[in-house]
Amino acid sequence: MHAKIKVLPVIVRSPPTDSLKEASYVLYRWATFTEPYRVKDLDDWRRIPEKVGDVDVVMLFGGFWSVPDPLKAIDKPIVVWSWTHEGTLTMWLWETLSWLRANGIDVPVFINVEHLREYFRALAAYKSIKGCKVLLVLAGNLWFTWGYPGVREALSRRLGLRFVEKDRRYLEEILKDISDEDARNLLEQKGFTCRGVDSEDVLEAFKLYLALKKVLEEEGYSGVGVDCLLKPFYSKAGKPIHPCLAFSLLSDEGIACGCEGDVLSIATMLLLNRFFDEPCFMTNVYPLSIGSVVAKHLGIPVHEFDPKRTILLCHCAYLGVVPPSLATKFHLTE
Repeated sequence: MHAKIKVLPVIVRSPPTDSLKEASYVLYRWATFTEPYRVKDLDDWRRIPEKVGDVDVVMLFGGFWSVPDPLKAIDKPIVVWSWTHEGTLTMWLWETLSWLRANGIDVPVFINVEHLREYFRALAAYKSIKGCKVLLVLAGNLWFTWGYPGVREALSRRLGLRFVEKDRRYLEEILKDISDEDARNLLEQKGFTCRGVDSEDVLEAFKLYLALKKVLEEEGYSGVGVDCLLKPFYSKAGKPIHPCLAFSLLSDEGIACGCEGDVLSIATMLLLNRFFDEPCFMTNVYPLSIGSVVAKHLGIPVHEFDPKRTILLCHCAYLGVVPPSLATKFHLTE
């Protein structure tokens, strides 16, 4: 469920009586409005920082031509409501925004109402991931850039994410308790067709999905990353198991899944999941000019495409760990 942005409406002078009602209607999916605060004189302006409290955005209604210094003390985004009944910009908008910015008060500029909605939608997505827990199942220290502790610390500080690191042996113990019957029932339920892949390998991949799902649900995780490139899991028969299928299925359930423990991609997908209300996946982007080796490996006839207008999307020799709902066809292959 999405968080909503809490807005403090500041009424300056006497805007049209329907302005606040219109703003509430336009932003009803993304914002809630507190009781409006009315400004009549300089003393009222000086009290605005006291009124901010736990709100996320301060929204100014009504034209004004002076810049009260108290606005500079507000550490929350300041938005100017500036729309007519027809959804067009009011005449005084540009002068007001320019005057505010010239006096050191940064305010966003919206070209239309839809742009304003997208801004609040993004704020709501950002707010909704604060406090989200991300499980990292590791076998040791990650040697990628995103494996440095400082990266996680920065993401925690900036986005409010909580990273919980657990040794892969923790998940391996849970994996032992998942039965072949549970995995077989799930395969039948999903109805995926298998092409050139051993049925036992498919069951093992489903068992890893069930083990991850159990941990994520019971402990309330919103994202997961696994050190899977060089350290796969192993079946009882000693065969390697990678979490690709598990990540595909979990992504369809709104979980941000990062290959190789990529916390940067996990953070990005958490935001995108909540912004678009759609599953997403990670991949690499290659210009054809430097992706020829990858293209050759995948059997892609690069000579048929204009290298100036074409990019190659590829991760671990596939498009990526694609959620089934985003695919026109979904087969299990080796």
